[in-house]
Amino acid sequence: MRRSIYLLALLVFVGLSFGGQVHLQKISRIDINPTLAVDADGQIVYAGVGGALNIYNIYQKDFPQLMGTIEGHSSNVKAIAVQGMELFVLWEKEGLEIYDITDKYVPIFLGKFPQETDEKFKSFTTFDLDGDVAYIGGKNFVASVDVSQPLSPQLLNYAGLNGAPMKIDFHRNKLYIAAGKLGLGAMFVPNPRYFQFIGSQHGFYTTVKGYKSLIFYGRLDDPQPGERTIFGKNLFSFPFKSPTVVKIVDDVIYAGGLTNFAIYTMPENSSNPEFVWNLADMPTLDCVLHDKIAYLANSYKGLSAFDVSDISSPVEIGRLATYDVPRRATVFENKFFVADGIEGVLEFDVSQPEFPEFVRSFGSDKLHTVWDVKFYGKDIYVLGARDDFASNIFIERYDIDGNWVAEYPVANVDNLDPIGELAFGENYCAISLGREGIVLMRNIDGVLEQGYSLRDAAVQFCDLEIRGGLLYASDYHGGYHIYRIDEGMPYPVGFVQTSEDGGNGIALRDKYLLAADGP
Repeated sequence: MRRSIYLLALLVFVGLSFGGQVHLQKISRIDINPTLAVDADGQIVYAGVGGALNIYNIYQKDFPQLMGTIEGHSSNVKAIAVQGMELFVLWEKEGLEIYDITDKYVPIFLGKFPQETDEKFKSFTTFDLDGDVAYIGGKNFVASVDVSQPLSPQLLNYAGLNGAPMKIDFHRNKLYIAAGKLGLGAMFVPNPRYFQFIGSQHGFYTTVKGYKSLIFYGRLDDPQPGERTIFGKNLFSFPFKSPTVVKIVDDVIYAGGLTNFAIYTMPENSSNPEFVWNLADMPTLDCVLHDKIAYLANSYKGLSAFDVSDISSPVEIGRLATYDVPRRATVFENKFFVADGIEGVLEFDVSQPEFPEFVRSFGSDKLHTVWDVKFYGKDIYVLGARDDFASNIFIERYDIDGNWVAEYPVANVDNLDPIGELAFGENYCAISLGREGIVLMRNIDGVLEQGYSLRDAAVQFCDLEIRGGLLYASDYHGGYHIYRIDEGMPYPVGFVQTSEDGGNGIALRDKYLLAADGP
């Protein structure tokens, strides 16, 4: 699934001339995406929040202040590193960018890798810095890059893989690669222009970190009897599911995972870390320490600050809220509603659009994840899924104050394709379920009843529009479909193909179908 929303901005039309240029001026911004990566330089914290890089002043440790933002990218921040007066940021699509941070609040772009589009580098997942060399991992590759001249980073070496590393770490002339279901691999790197593959160890590995003679790793699955190992005894796996990050300072190990954050210590003359403290229900994708304060990138739970002066009893001293990846949004009068995945529906007051104000969230008690939110009549309809009922796709209905009104089962699907959308017409409500097709429910004065299903195994449906007796639907393979829905069983009446990988949002304006057509 392509993510099409990375931040939400409120826009105002400055001037509009039909057939001419449309001038838009951004008047405010709401950070909604999950916090994915973090690093610090003195009292400045750089945090990747979805597709934006936020800059915070942490002079008041319990109240980080947003000082600036780098935005305008089409993908998420995957990793951040500060080295001297340079800031390195890895974006999922754009690659590695280098900034001068002589003025820490105003990073100045210097250069990037790759400098031009290269088919070998389609997406990026992780990197590690060793002096003037950046080791970068992405879809089907690892590479070493000379960053001594930040204006023009140069490729030193490249090795093809059969997948994308989740984490890499350069340690004592070896490059360790946590490659998900491909296993834990290692390469001998006597110099950055030479890679020699050592071997790989079976399993599903999520993170890796070398420290002294030890290799710390996170593993999603359990070891199998008789499983072949290549790294000897000096390995330590964190005893919790889905570890994602390991940071080590003065023999104290800070480990984060998709469900928790934990602290271990390294006893003297021992290769077995001892457990100290665990914080459950706190997804932690990255962390950085500054002056006995641990700043955690807590995914949809935001950016948090913990005082770790006493590692046996850390204390949370501050938190900046961010949320899950926003799916879709709608506006009603001065209320702005966002379908925000596992966070439910977020409501903002935009009566002063320059200063959007968070009001509340709702819907997460009924749905495990929310895909879309729409207004019809005087009520709010929320599309989402949960996994503990015979039907797992539902529409929940609320009044304007967020009070629950009714529930409408939509479908039961084996594979959730989280690109669902709602579209209301006079007699039908259409629900896009991606590869699972389109469900048409009868709309009887806002009450929804089961109707018809449209299925095409070759199509991944996305956006929907209903006008009159016609349903318009886009798909992710560059197709736009038109169905007649007011004569009993729906049937196709039109189709246009624009590309192999277009097809996102659509809108009807007068006699035109407007389409966001991917690349």
